Amino acid sequence: MGKTSTKELISSVLRTRKKVYTAYGNYNNELGVAICAANLNMRTSCAVFEFGTNSPGEIEQLSLYIKPHIAVLTGIGHAHIGRMGSMEKLAEEKLSIIKGMNGGTLWVNESCRMYLDEKILGAVDVKYFGTGMNADVILADAGRNNREQFYFTAVYKGIPYCFMLNHPYDHFIANSLAAIGIGFEMELDYQDVMTGILAFKPVTGRGAMVNVGKIKVIDDTYNAGFESIMSAVKNLAEIGAAKKYAIIGEMGEIEGFEEMLYLKLYKLAKSTENINFIFVGQNYCKFAETANITIAPTKEKANETVALIEEGLVLIKASRARKFEDFISFMEQERKKRAV
Repeated sequence: MGKTSTKELISSVLRTRKKVYTAYGNYNNELGVAICAANLNMRTSCAVFEFGTNSPGEIEQLSLYIKPHIAVLTGIGHAHIGRMGSMEKLAEEKLSIIKGMNGGTLWVNESCRMYLDEKILGAVDVKYFGTGMNADVILADAGRNNREQFYFTAVYKGIPYCFMLNHPYDHFIANSLAAIGIGFEMELDYQDVMTGILAFKPVTGRGAMVNVGKIKVIDDTYNAGFESIMSAVKNLAEIGAAKKYAIIGEMGEIEGFEEMLYLKLYKLAKSTENINFIFVGQNYCKFAETANITIAPTKEKANETVALIEEGLVLIKASRARKFEDFISFMEQERKKRAV
């Protein structure tokens, strides 16, 4: 979860002291990585790429092409499980990133520790980040302030360091831990690493904050993986806004797991009574509407409910193909109508 954001966090940290080339957007497939590599400025000291996959073998090929010195495994979730078939196959695909590494360091979210075997542990230097006491970068504590920021303490080599993150998503903290570890391993000092974390801003569609009059929008319109949606909803529930809404589209590439994952999401929404949900898409039509849940088969139908939102905090979460950024444009149009 959060490949693009992790790439941006690492770049933000390293950029405080080094010349960094950051791959564009989420150009993470074979063609995208090749385009980014072709545009690499050879005078840079660090290049940060993102690898993605839709089918078995893709990450191995990207790794053999780029030959990374350092790699990060942010997590293993249900994204693409419809094409891989199981969590174990997903893990195998993601961990194939070591195939192009000649030694080097693999940073792993400790939640993935169970998928690492002796072959992987013997091929690269594995370092972990997370909340466990055996991690190389440990999240000691974290808290959200009333300005929709997180402050947190990360422990590296037994020393606690304080950081501030300009975003209300706590899963960005986990991604920050990898960036912190890489920064320290590359001999940046605390001030540099802290400055890099503080300077991080999510890119458009990846959790960027957008103001539409009295409405504040969390623009998360690029990705709708199951774990990503669940985390975004849980974070929204914890934010202290008086009025909160979540406009959520359908999940992709979960063939064979739809019934289980949509039901889990619906149950979470039903129990999260301080958020008004608008679920958009045919996959939600089998569920009943409740006091805090509206079901809309299409974006056009959803606009009837969205038009009623005049203030508050709104999460918009969907995959890029659904073009849910249209809701932001629609809310801006409605704001202008009300102003006349």
